[in-house]
Amino acid sequence: MINRIVLFVGVTAFAATAHGQTVLQGDSLYRGLQVGKSTLEDIRRIMGSSYRKGKMIRQFHAKWRDGGTGSYQVIYGYILEYQRDGVQFAIETAEKPEGQQTISGIQFRPKSSITTFKGISPANTFADVISRYGPLDTTQTRRVIPYVYGWSVDRGEKTEKRYTILRYGNGIRFVSYGPRNEAENLNVRRVDEIWLD
Repeated sequence: MINRIVLFVGVTAFAATAHGQTVLQGDSLYRGLQVGKSTLEDIRRIMGSSYRKGKMIRQFHAKWRDGGTGSYQVIYGYILEYQRDGVQFAIETAEKPEGQQTISGIQFRPKSSITTFKGISPANTFADVISRYGPLDTTQTRRVIPYVYGWSVDRGEKTEKRYTILRYGNGIRFVSYGPRNEAENLNVRRVDEIWLD
């Protein structure tokens, strides 16, 4: 009887992971697509053409010789967003001919149905990540991977976007919305997005 219970629990756990979920193979491959290797054509072949294309823009602030200030923007790549799948691909175009431009990052949004090699999905907690991927350098004094850090993005919007990120050495980041607070308990933070780079 005990053997049957163990077998049933094992089959149920496998089915829950397999149904509707895509496992990131080795935390580097998503449906055969890989950062630094796959191209735009690879993305279209596997994911289809139902995406929204956007520009990747860097904003620079400058102080001119005459004392004035200004800013300028440089387009350094583009993103392909597959909203239905909750996944976004970044492709940097700088200094690469079109046929050689490869994925520079993959971001999985909260509604994506993925799970990492070690069983983490959006909606897990940072405590789950740390228990499966290992402890962090929380001091940030040496910036030794894995570590935690805060990050913000200002895209010219009224408010900047702030994130708290767990960075692990195999090219994977676990992202929680909201600013980093040194005094907070990281364990209770939710994983909102997962990034591969």
